[in-house]
Amino acid sequence: MDIAPIAGLFGSSVAAGPSASNIAVVGVIAEGGESEGVALLSVDNQPAMAFKAGQPISGDASLHRVTDNGIIIEVGGRTREILLPARQSPAGIDPVR
Repeated sequence: MDIAPIAGLFGSSVAAGPSASNIAVVGVIAEGGESEGVALLSVDNQPAMAFKAGQPISGDASLHRVTDNGIIIEVGGRTREILLPARQSPAGIDPVR
């Protein structure tokens, strides 16, 4: 799957494989099974880049799976979940209770 057009939707480019350990989830497009989906990730506070499921992120970390609210990365055979940051409601819109 060519993820370059998806990266463009988020104003980013396709990842070339940065080396870093601090990973933040900026956006996700979860689809299909475990090996599908695209995540927009910022590594070590660098501009976000698009990664597809199964792709290396940095060092020995790879994007294991994309979920509807974050990602699961695999590092050294262990998995770790990283969630999208919580969003605040826009000004003038009150959340339903």
